[in-house]
Amino acid sequence: MGEDIVLDRFLKYNPKYGLFGMNEDNHSLVIKRTSDNVGIVKINVRNIVLLLDYFWDPIDGKYLALFLKDGSVRIYDIFNGGKLISFLRVLPVVLGSDKPSLDCCLWDRIIIPKSGSSELRIPNNDLTESMPTLVKFVQDAKQIDIIPNRSITKLWRSIGNNEKKVVDVHLGYSCSSAQVTILINGEYLIEKTVSDINQIQKKMPISLNKKECCEAIYEIHFDDYSRLQIDLTGILLNDDKLDLIETQIKMTNHFDLIKDHFNLIEKSVLAPYYEFLESIGGINDLDVLERLFLIGELDTKLGNWFKETINEKNLKKWSRLGNEFYSNFKQILIIVFVPICERLMVLTNRINGMIKGIDLQESQETSLLNISELQSFLNLVLKLLAELNEDETYFKQDFLPWLTDKVYESINNEYKSVFFKAEYGNNKRILNIIKYFEATVIEIDYSLRTHLNKLKDENEKIINLFQKFSKSSLKTCLSEFETKLFEPKKAVKLLACGKICNDVCNYVQVLMSKDYILEILLVDAVTGTVLLSEKYNSIQNPFGYEITLDNIISCTLVGTEKVNKDDTYMQDILAGGNSLVQENDDKIEIYAVFGTALDVDIENIIQVKLHPPKISLKLRAA
Repeated sequence: MGEDIVLDRFLKYNPKYGLFGMNEDNHSLVIKRTSDNVGIVKINVRNIVLLLDYFWDPIDGKYLALFLKDGSVRIYDIFNGGKLISFLRVLPVVLGSDKPSLDCCLWDRIIIPKSGSSELRIPNNDLTESMPTLVKFVQDAKQIDIIPNRSITKLWRSIGNNEKKVVDVHLGYSCSSAQVTILINGEYLIEKTVSDINQIQKKMPISLNKKECCEAIYEIHFDDYSRLQIDLTGILLNDDKLDLIETQIKMTNHFDLIKDHFNLIEKSVLAPYYEFLESIGGINDLDVLERLFLIGELDTKLGNWFKETINEKNLKKWSRLGNEFYSNFKQILIIVFVPICERLMVLTNRINGMIKGIDLQESQETSLLNISELQSFLNLVLKLLAELNEDETYFKQDFLPWLTDKVYESINNEYKSVFFKAEYGNNKRILNIIKYFEATVIEIDYSLRTHLNKLKDENEKIINLFQKFSKSSLKTCLSEFETKLFEPKKAVKLLACGKICNDVCNYVQVLMSKDYILEILLVDAVTGTVLLSEKYNSIQNPFGYEITLDNIISCTLVGTEKVNKDDTYMQDILAGGNSLVQENDDKIEIYAVFGTALDVDIENIIQVKLHPPKISLKLRAA
């Protein structure tokens, strides 16, 4: 009885699928079935000490979100072998050594009811939903492929065929910075520093929970029984604000998609072609080419270049790389850049209209986005397309047929030139060949890369303007982000070993409507050793929130701290399992002891009829 009790720190129950998670060692989290205790998934964690907490998907129960102390969140698909499907952050990335850490967290999902027809709403139609689906280009081992552009967050945010609107909220609190962070739908981060920072930084957060029977209201409980209420109803339950956030998320994703394709063009389109051109140099002036066209004289140096440098192998390679270069470059601009520009211009008009509507409702003035920058960007894209088309025509219709003819003529004595003998009088084709030869052999023309860099600069300018706008529009959300600190009135302490008698349960019912705190102490009935302890507080009932298996098994192990057995109340407790109640101005204490503490049935402990769990917590001797 006096042996140490081991309690799994990360034991959490999934009632929808009859699963529970627990850490069996310092490097993994194991998901098991409650029916037979068989593990079905093992999630590797670099160090369990870095894991702050984890949460099951509150709606479907299919996904698991792991919150690490560095502010990162990893979402796993339990029914797909524990595959990592998304990586989020609830704390912004901070450079340097003074990085804030996450102290408490929560994952909540809110189903938003459809607005009634009588409710006044800002006219809001997203025209981009009727546009063709966006695609993106990706580089595999051999080539560039086109795939649908699917958002990673849709994998875990989808709730099947249900058309209900769901808002995902990942909340975090950092004690060192006294900062509350809200990540909406996995992509939109809102940060707010608590107003009385000096006072609240002295408090140690215990837990972060959703307020009972309240949507979008959350509470951080501190070790001194105070609580910080976070009211997000003005954001999460406001359709106009949510639409504004969703539109900004869309625009951010579009800008990210353009950035990704800039990198793809640089690495997988421009780089291979330019590297090849740099490897086949050797002709330094145009004289040899001009003599060939004017008097038909093939210079030895040029002949060797056709035969030795280009030869049949490099000719085929040039043909392949050139065709891929122009085809991929043009496709990316036409299929990705142009449609995204169109969408961004539509979304800009949409978001400006939403801002104006919100400003009229709330009597404020917010800066708007300027569409002219997007128009300039689109013009640059179209100019680059025109230049690519012109160069491709020179390459395919003039230069490549001529080069093929000259290479085969130089490597095969029996080959009879079939090209250009009748074309020597075609000055336009000759000029096109000379121009392309000069730009690819004599001195490589990097003008396409220059044009691409201009596009990148223009895109960065637009992103900077968008970020300034986002900060301005964020103020409309922060104005609805309310926090309030509540200090406790009285404390309720419940000391129990085994079952709690009806007298205590009835007395707890009296406290349901008061602002009290409940501290549960589980004590060894013989030695008086405190086995585990947890505190709850709320304005609604002494338990603070639904006492389910999740709450109880997250109790912290106190260890070998001894209760003073000389106290009168402890003598009564250890003597025969009587309960007693003491009340004064400072606190209310309820004590009851029955039986052993080594095998505790939680359903018997929690007799307040909140939501008793279906399984028992087994405390194991070490």
